[in-house]
Amino acid sequence: MKDIKFLCNYEISSLIKKLFILVFLFAFGILDLSSQCKLIRTKNEFSASLSSVSSKDVTIASVFPILGSKKPWNLDMSFLLVTGSVSISVTHKSQSYSTSLHSINFKFDDGTIINKGDPGSSGDYDTGFGYEYTYTLFNVTKEDLEIFATKKIVKIQAFFNNFPDYPNIEGEIKTKNAERIVLDASCMLDELKSVELDSKNKESNQAVSNYECKFDKDIVDDFTKQRSVLTKPATIGEIKMPDGRISWFIDVCGSNINGKNGLTFSRGLNNFVTFGDGGASIGEACKFNQADILFEDGEVLSLKDEIVSEFTIDKIAYRCRKNFSVSDTLAWEKLKTKTVKKIRFSLNGIEKITQELDKKNFESIEKVVNCISTLGIPKQ
Repeated sequence: MKDIKFLCNYEISSLIKKLFILVFLFAFGILDLSSQCKLIRTKNEFSASLSSVSSKDVTIASVFPILGSKKPWNLDMSFLLVTGSVSISVTHKSQSYSTSLHSINFKFDDGTIINKGDPGSSGDYDTGFGYEYTYTLFNVTKEDLEIFATKKIVKIQAFFNNFPDYPNIEGEIKTKNAERIVLDASCMLDELKSVELDSKNKESNQAVSNYECKFDKDIVDDFTKQRSVLTKPATIGEIKMPDGRISWFIDVCGSNINGKNGLTFSRGLNNFVTFGDGGASIGEACKFNQADILFEDGEVLSLKDEIVSEFTIDKIAYRCRKNFSVSDTLAWEKLKTKTVKKIRFSLNGIEKITQELDKKNFESIEKVVNCISTLGIPKQ
């Protein structure tokens, strides 16, 4: 009997301890039972890119008509994510006709204000229960979303396109609704970051997989009998114009000149701009005779000699190009497998530019080095 009583007391004591721990975690925000994301995922059977993620409607204003037979109605908002773009969807119910919004303003608890105009789209839909609803979408930047996720809305202003009874309305947000919007925005921000990360990974994988081991040059000199091989270039860095054209670039080729493995770097500007000096200023600016390669593990490989890069102008680009021999077998093997983080180009010890590689270009040098190695050219 004593044993049974002891076990009962032990179980009660253990339960009390567990409850105390849960209360402690909840009180200090370590365990927030209300912080679960409640997002709605809609799949498109015909196009995955048109699938969407949205939050549930939250009321941001309520209207109570004083005269007439119209019933009270709410202005609700939610977040919508489609193909990497986030919008605020503002919805309201109309008793007689529907009208979209042309702008909406949000005021936050620290005084921050977000004004949204120029709606992305709007439309009407019928629930089938006698009510028509109108929705209006406003585009939201990632920075806007971060504000919604970290600050509480205290007040809104909404302006309608054609609503004589209510050309505009103002409303103070209830605390629980403001907190719900913060949570929804946080969930949507995490969702957006996940989509962006997936997009970057896909872009990176595509850039790596798109590189084909081909050779722009593989010739033998009739007089010297020396063989010169140059791979197709791989991108190290670039800047694009608003129209998508690449203006400035850095690329690398694997090389083998008379049995000596190496790397050929090019820096330049694509030739769709005319210079009064014929491009001489570009040639002076892009010269280099040293390339320092910083691997992801912190190790540095320096390639340099006294010969300055060659400057050429053709229909494609203004280009400074230089080949560096890599005679050290161990260094060549490292280039085959190690990830490159940065490359610094210098002229006679003076830094010209340091290029930090995008993730999609991490394996550029590795690819061209392995491409040369597939030929199995014997050393001279």
